[in-house]
Amino acid sequence: MLISLPQSSRPAKPWFVAFLLCFACAFGMRPLALSSTLSPIPGPTPSPRDGAGARVVVLGFDGADARTLDQLIQQGELPNFAALRESGTVAPLLSSTPPESPVAWASLNSGRNPSKTGVASFFVRGLDAYGKPFPTFGHLVDQQGDKGMPIQDLTHPPLPSFVLAWSPRQLALVAGCAVAIGFALLFLVLLRLRKGTGLLLALLLGGVTGFGAWKARAYLPARLPRYGNPMQAESFWNTAAEAGRRAVVLDVAQAFDEPEVEGVQALYGLGVPDAKGGLGEWSVYTTSEDELAPAPQGRGTQTAGRVFRVDERGGVITSQVLGPVNFWAKQRVQGEIERLRREEESVGVGFKRSLEINAQKQVFEEQLSKLDEQPLSAPLVARRVPGGWKVQLGEREQELKEGEWSDFYNLKFDLNPMLTVRAITRCKLVRAEEPFELFLDVLHIDPSAPPFWQPISTPFAFSSDLARAGGAFETYGWACATMPLKDREIDEQTFVEDIEFTLRWRERMTYAQLERDDWDLLMSVLSETDRVQHMLYHHYDPQHPLHDAAKAARSVRFCGRDVPLSRMIPEIYREADRVVGEVRARLRPSDTLLVCSDHGFQSFRTQVHLNNWLVERGYLALKPGLTPDAGNSASTQGYADWSKTRAYAVGLGFVYVNEQGREGEGLVAPADKEALLDALEAELLAARDADGNPIWGAVYRPAELYDGVHGDRLPDLIVGFAPPYHVSWATGLGGLGLAESGSGLGPVFEPNRSPWSGDHTSMDLAAVRGIFASNRRFELPASGADLRHIAPTALELLGVPVPADYDLAPLRVR
Repeated sequence: MLISLPQSSRPAKPWFVAFLLCFACAFGMRPLALSSTLSPIPGPTPSPRDGAGARVVVLGFDGADARTLDQLIQQGELPNFAALRESGTVAPLLSSTPPESPVAWASLNSGRNPSKTGVASFFVRGLDAYGKPFPTFGHLVDQQGDKGMPIQDLTHPPLPSFVLAWSPRQLALVAGCAVAIGFALLFLVLLRLRKGTGLLLALLLGGVTGFGAWKARAYLPARLPRYGNPMQAESFWNTAAEAGRRAVVLDVAQAFDEPEVEGVQALYGLGVPDAKGGLGEWSVYTTSEDELAPAPQGRGTQTAGRVFRVDERGGVITSQVLGPVNFWAKQRVQGEIERLRREEESVGVGFKRSLEINAQKQVFEEQLSKLDEQPLSAPLVARRVPGGWKVQLGEREQELKEGEWSDFYNLKFDLNPMLTVRAITRCKLVRAEEPFELFLDVLHIDPSAPPFWQPISTPFAFSSDLARAGGAFETYGWACATMPLKDREIDEQTFVEDIEFTLRWRERMTYAQLERDDWDLLMSVLSETDRVQHMLYHHYDPQHPLHDAAKAARSVRFCGRDVPLSRMIPEIYREADRVVGEVRARLRPSDTLLVCSDHGFQSFRTQVHLNNWLVERGYLALKPGLTPDAGNSASTQGYADWSKTRAYAVGLGFVYVNEQGREGEGLVAPADKEALLDALEAELLAARDADGNPIWGAVYRPAELYDGVHGDRLPDLIVGFAPPYHVSWATGLGGLGLAESGSGLGPVFEPNRSPWSGDHTSMDLAAVRGIFASNRRFELPASGADLRHIAPTALELLGVPVPADYDLAPLRVR
């Protein structure tokens, strides 16, 4: 028996429409949207507080650096920040420990440290069933694949939860009987039809409804793939709304997946997946002879990209836009495999039947493999025209000249009649002549029609309201094309064009909210400062190993100006300054503006293989006789001799003790742990490079810094590198640095030759301070402003009591 696997868009069957109408009548429900994009009607917002006119605007610039800001103010390049310094406040802002975006924004949003928020890092160490370490996301709860989230636990399921608890057969029986009885009463009692005719019609309608209910429920899987937020602390805007204030939140990291609170409208930021259920997959289509694999295989890049070979035939290129894997079909196939396994393990299965089961399992396993290899897709067709190409994605066609970006395309991927994923994306015709090259951005969840299992805003309909008011916009949590530039698949011009595009729609959305009068708190975050510094620092820093003076002098077109690449970092700060001026011009005299960032930035010139350093110092042991190479050096499980290993590194500067009772082969007794940490800290702080400069400026012990209930999500030590040192790419996943030959242990230090040339993660907090600015003069503590001051200060300004478990008191206006 083979399962039918729907792969393409098709109209709903007549039985399905009949079921929806009858079922809605039977249960008093409105008809369901076939595209799985149901959204509740937003409830009433709380009224403004009595006599209140003052509002609070929190404007965030991800990665804005205090040192860089101060230099540019002194050079006269940032007049609006200079005006705030003159009449209000401009000061450095201490980041979180560690200084990573999800960790910092979670603390800023909630006024609490990482051991209270539960957000520890981009990457943290997990322990498998055998107690062996492996890297995992720290800012997401990955509920993908077979695990997923139970459909009845979703906040916006397509049917009531009590209905979803029934099996397809139970739902068919209940719905069929309810409709049959209802229509029997209608026909026999109210319409007084003949008994035989009335009963026949009622049974017919009940049968149709029961069949439709059975089919519809079968199209809804028991579990759906979903990313969740590990955040365990309430954000300050929810606290404000619970006290009767109205809040609008735009693109804030770690704001997703929070409980809905009346009076809060939030568009989620960092943490939202792409429409494929992944983390930012993008594509390049080219006729280059260097590429061999067409879609759906392609060549995988270092990050999340895929490059596809296409061929021109008669002026036409055809390929595919790869969408999500049909997880519904996968679950059906996996269910059949599991059924066969249970039968195979049951008592009394004969030899002949056992052979039949194995053959059937093989067929299903092949189907499962094909579903992963060939996800749902939409057609891509490019037709050569004079001066360019007409590029069709899905049902829309747009004509592009070389170097032009398209408008958004709308794509639709039907998993089945009840499950649909709608996506939007843009493309750029990088090269019109041979070799043809088309860059395709991430598939963003369509903000006008998000899937019910992965909300992108609260209330659910808020993203649709924003799209209806201002047009489509990007929704993937890490907007801006950093990874394609990191992988050297696009150039800097394409990158800065994407930066400008994202900046513009976020600006428009922010200004539109400032013109409204239905909120007390507005928080909006722009991340372009972070992205530009990550990717273009080597052009700004003459000492960076990737710096090339000639390339740095080349100009790119950005915001209507020709800007040398060496000036792009000051230029993005100038744009941030302009936004501050635009926001100030829209404020009321009684409004308070709080400008902040999550961390600062530094040049990332040298990567340090922390596990190599631990091996050299005798803290980490390699397996006897092992020569590390590409096959065994990527994680501790491949190379570590746990019987002799006392400490190891996984993540962005995280060090763990191989502790008895925690790690599966723990060596260090709990009573000896603190002495080992003391020795490690002393050696780290004493380490010097060849020029006598420190490698680490600070070492942090989370257990001593924080006392929250989620401290177990943090490591034993967090190292703070002294710039321009930074944890290596290999260390992030628990790996070793190899020798240039690719075999054998490499040196501890290695030049960073990646375009990802600026960073903040794993660095000493004193070196990566963010910014704090306001149109009010604040009294700052002797230790300076801390990002955990933002939440209590905003609540105090709104007249809302500050929760007792906040780490810090509000800043006071002079």
